[in-house]
Amino acid sequence: MTYALSECLENLRNRLLSATESPIDDAEFRELAIQIARAQADALPLLRASIPVDSPVEDCWGIPTMPTRGFKEWSIFCHGDEPVARTFLSSGTTQSDRSRHQHTARTLSIYHLAALQGFRSFFGEEAPKRMLSLCPPREIAPTSSLVDMFTVKEISITTFQV
Repeated sequence: MTYALSECLENLRNRLLSATESPIDDAEFRELAIQIARAQADALPLLRASIPVDSPVEDCWGIPTMPTRGFKEWSIFCHGDEPVARTFLSSGTTQSDRSRHQHTARTLSIYHLAALQGFRSFFGEEAPKRMLSLCPPREIAPTSSLVDMFTVKEISITTFQV
């Protein structure tokens, strides 16, 4: 079965919205991962060679990984004409070339939903009253995906400078 990427993203978004009432189990996670990998391969010629749409990938652990250099050297974006809303960069601590990943407004909202659901699955519905974060505030690290996750409105971890 093939899925268009937009259909996979909508399925994922809807599933994340309902995850509080009905958590995503391992089998469902694996199925979502396979659907998204196949849809991305179908939409992006660079991936098509490594993940053919009709490939026998039956478990998410069999999905080929993107080499690290791919995030530094190639433009890996399969959202057609949708404009890029955010670009995240790695910290660059291992090399001077920083890897990047880009989001449209739609994929960024899914990214934030996933961060929120992960936070809720770890901490429960109510956020801790206090939490120490050694991450810099967004003003200092505006391209950090970790800082972005910590500043999702519903999570909103306050950072303190020391």
